[in-house]
Amino acid sequence: MAKEEPRAAASLCTKIVEHGRAQRFLSLLAQLYGVEILLCDGNGKAVCHFAPEDPPTEGARRPLPVPLDIEAEDGRLFRIYLNGWNHPLDEPTLSRLSSLLKERLLCEVENEREKDSLADEIIGAYQELNLWYNLGDSVSQVTDPDAICEYITGQVLSLLHCTSAGIFLLNEDKSLLRLHTCSGRLPSPHELAGVPTADSTFRTVVIEGQTLAIAGPEELQGVEKELGLGWAFPLLGVPMRARGETIGVLVAAGEERGPNKKPSSSLFSSSKRRLLSALGSQAAVLLQNARLYNELRELFYSTVQALADAVDAKDPYTHGHSRRVALYAVAIGKQLDLSPAELADLELASLLHDVGKIGTSEAVLNKPGKLSPREYEHMKQHVVEGAEIVGHVEAMRKLVPIILHHHERYDGHGYPRGLAGEEIPLGARILAVADAFDAMTSSRPYRPAMSIEQAVEEIKANRGTQFDPSVVDAFLRYLACADFPHSLAAQEESLPTFRIVRRFLPYQGKYLTGIELVEPWTGQE
Repeated sequence: MAKEEPRAAASLCTKIVEHGRAQRFLSLLAQLYGVEILLCDGNGKAVCHFAPEDPPTEGARRPLPVPLDIEAEDGRLFRIYLNGWNHPLDEPTLSRLSSLLKERLLCEVENEREKDSLADEIIGAYQELNLWYNLGDSVSQVTDPDAICEYITGQVLSLLHCTSAGIFLLNEDKSLLRLHTCSGRLPSPHELAGVPTADSTFRTVVIEGQTLAIAGPEELQGVEKELGLGWAFPLLGVPMRARGETIGVLVAAGEERGPNKKPSSSLFSSSKRRLLSALGSQAAVLLQNARLYNELRELFYSTVQALADAVDAKDPYTHGHSRRVALYAVAIGKQLDLSPAELADLELASLLHDVGKIGTSEAVLNKPGKLSPREYEHMKQHVVEGAEIVGHVEAMRKLVPIILHHHERYDGHGYPRGLAGEEIPLGARILAVADAFDAMTSSRPYRPAMSIEQAVEEIKANRGTQFDPSVVDAFLRYLACADFPHSLAAQEESLPTFRIVRRFLPYQGKYLTGIELVEPWTGQE
């Protein structure tokens, strides 16, 4: 009858016994050979006890138990104590029992290890699938390289159960490796600001695309070894590669330890290597996409700013107007807690708010006196034409309502639709204040510029009639918290100024004045 003793949790011996096959085998062996069997784990702790069902003969002298160790290459797996139930074990019986026990228990060990390996493979595959899903869902739209790197190193720590993670990025000609992001026990980025690739421990990862596994500090090579910096071990490095290009190295290092002070799992297991490689590949794709997006975004903004400059160039009195309006509008938007995406749209709309004036007669734009009713109607068309121009670009169609309605009034007496209150898009209400303020503080053909104080008083006087009260309040908060004239001057000085070369482009039967950015303008032709 089997009698289990207290078992060591999570030991291989316990796991084998819990499956039942080993218990049935040992129980049957005890009955057939009339022997008492005590099974202990590799540390000598009793796990279970088996004995014949018949009680021992009264008065029979119990012999001393015979110890039997079952070992594998990685150490002792079991210790078994055998004892004759009513008589001592003879040598042939003991030899037969030893052979049967060793063969069966080692077979059970191999089966258990294969199951563990298969379970690791399944868990690894699930984690990898889950990783791809989460990465796509969480950071596919992120375009900040720092945020991407922080996310990836966080995933390494979480999924691989290691203590440290880092991302090394290559420079443009791949001659230097720079530690960009790290968590845990790795050298700081300033300590590894630029390591020559050819002299680095990670050169095989970069040049040959191989995974690098380092068990201890004695295996470090090159610059990293010479510097003698603090590293966690074991260390695993994989290439960050996408579209046929290696852009860096992803590193996992150090193993978390459980209550028994032993590593919770091997950092070098095949499933963890695969998982780190998947993270490295995905990180490379995300970083490359972010770089391409940011390059396109920079080109796009440069084109928009050039177009805004072209509009301002039609009127010598409005030089830099669109950029200043964008500056004010974004500042107001921040006071109103607009999201980064909303602020980006507001900035673009502000830069392009007068793009329709590219089709407005210069005689009307530069007229020194009051416009006639007919000229005023012609001028008012610039918001409609601007909305039409921007609406032809799919990526900018969301800007159309802001551009179209930035001359609406809060009391409903504006143009082109006579919208009132919150019928007017918030971006247009913000742009109305920013546009009016810059117009009042700039010289025009028909009047000199107002002082900042005069313009502010004018805006306050029109709070609730021409302008949204909440937007006016936000603008006043911005003015109150900023060193306004000096901060504006500093930003204006940093804005590039270009010599304008006129080009003529047909648009709806008219000729539009375009520009060519030739060189920074020094003020002399």
